Amino acid sequence: MKERIPLPTESVPKNEHTMDFEGSDMELSEKQIEEFSNAVIEAVSGISQESTGEIDSENFQDRITESILENVRGLTEHLALEFGSVDVESIEEKVQLLHRKIEAESDPDALAHLQIQLIQQHVALICQVQNGGDKGITPSIAKEVHGIDCTMSSWALKEKLQSVRELSFNFGYPSGHAVGVVNLADDRTLYVDAQNGLLEEVQLEEVEDENNLDTAYPIYQIMESAQSSGGIPHEEITGIRKEGSGYIPRYLGIREDGILHTIGNLHMLTNEESPIYDTETARQFRESLGQNSQNFDLFVDKVTGGKVIQETKFEKLSQEHHKEWEHNKAER
Repeated sequence: MKERIPLPTESVPKNEHTMDFEGSDMELSEKQIEEFSNAVIEAVSGISQESTGEIDSENFQDRITESILENVRGLTEHLALEFGSVDVESIEEKVQLLHRKIEAESDPDALAHLQIQLIQQHVALICQVQNGGDKGITPSIAKEVHGIDCTMSSWALKEKLQSVRELSFNFGYPSGHAVGVVNLADDRTLYVDAQNGLLEEVQLEEVEDENNLDTAYPIYQIMESAQSSGGIPHEEITGIRKEGSGYIPRYLGIREDGILHTIGNLHMLTNEESPIYDTETARQFRESLGQNSQNFDLFVDKVTGGKVIQETKFEKLSQEHHKEWEHNKAER
């Protein structure tokens, strides 16, 4: 059996009273941390937040995560009913049956098989409630634009898999995208692109950019996938969404939390050229930030905790790999 993917024990340094920023004379006070966290939670939930002193530098990431999970719960079902293209009731019946089978199964291989079937059911729903792919970056905005993006697709899957035994979910950070990386009961690893309806078994090997060791997450190379190995024995894992991309990247970062995805996307709410700039959620977010947008950028940097994959040599390698994949696809 393969070893499970190792994760950093603490991805974001913390300080008791202030957040300081390397290369900057600025610090964030506890009050600013709470204000920015509340602005994020407002953008997630669409509900105005009052400062109570309960959010600080020790718990702000947990509070943001809790808000995302709470507000993404049931979101895809709500959107599916709006779209009218997915039989939500049928999927829910299959999901409940699979949960009962999973609870009763003791064999790791059989349990993993059931876990894959469960993931397929969830992804079959999630991939059908997209809208342009780059708009629904929070649950609140998703309700305004009637669709979710890749980040919320991954959060939705995480929320749905929280109670599944012998399964772990981590967020994948390929360049310009958001996916799930799931460890199954038999220690196999799945690359799950919920937005595009793609599930593939992968083998991963950690790599480093010798000139950029301070990264926000460990970076892995996908050494082999079902696409290259000719299929997964005993299971059939294929694309669920016909119009979705079948691309699997060569490199991706892996991190236990997904708030870097979400908070990093919030710049779209302040960019006048963004397709979601005129949403009510965006207006409220800009109002909450006021004149503190520069400090919010520092807040984002601190949440990141290091360089993202786009700032390493793996960005160019990723682009070359995607170009090669497109070329091969066109020739088929």
